[in-house]
Amino acid sequence: MTGDRSIRSPSRRHYDLGRTRPLQGRGASRIDALLDVTSQVLDEVGFDRLTTSMVAEGAGVAIGTLYRYFPDRIVLLKALHDREIRRLQDRIVDQLASAPVSEIWQAVDVAVTVFVDMFRNEPGFRIVRFVDVKREPPMERDDPQVGYIARWLAEVLSKTFQIAIDAELIFNLEVVVQTTGALVHHAFVLTPGGDPRFIRKARAINRLHLEEAYGSGSGSGSGSICARRNGSTTRLPDQ
Repeated sequence: MTGDRSIRSPSRRHYDLGRTRPLQGRGASRIDALLDVTSQVLDEVGFDRLTTSMVAEGAGVAIGTLYRYFPDRIVLLKALHDREIRRLQDRIVDQLASAPVSEIWQAVDVAVTVFVDMFRNEPGFRIVRFVDVKREPPMERDDPQVGYIARWLAEVLSKTFQIAIDAELIFNLEVVVQTTGALVHHAFVLTPGGDPRFIRKARAINRLHLEEAYGSGSGSGSGSICARRNGSTTRLPDQ
């Protein structure tokens, strides 16, 4: 099957962060500052209790200033969600640029490591919930971030391993996104630092699933896919 040439989103895709977002200068800095405060308030009080008044007070600005950039609470939260997705993508691309990966599961495991690290250390990142939709901001389409992340990751892997983007690859990566999102989110519900048992299980399931789909080891069958840049292997992290 040939690659899907309709998938052209770049590796570092940027999003519109609200209706009136200035593209540069002091306005852009104000946007980032407001989103920084939003992420802090979100971590302190949770999604359900967060209000625009809390964000404006935390940022030391009038509510009208906040509404200039974000007309309502949902636009504000979606802007934060989109920024965190962008940061996740950028960090995955940066890590893959230097990681010694030789198989698809190893590249995916690098992405999982970034995802877990951002859950631990990035304020507000827990708004990025791929499978637990009950408490996340309503979106314009049904669960669009799941399909988007899988397609974006397919493009990254296509460039890394010189493989075609097809329906099978996207399906296999959707399984990865769903599995990782569910287990990692649950790990951080159980403990602030993330229960390592669930994180390890997510990694193990991803590896088993991808090795079943594409083989393992250099030249181990026609389904095996290996990177050309380096033939080294990567040890599965402990958590």
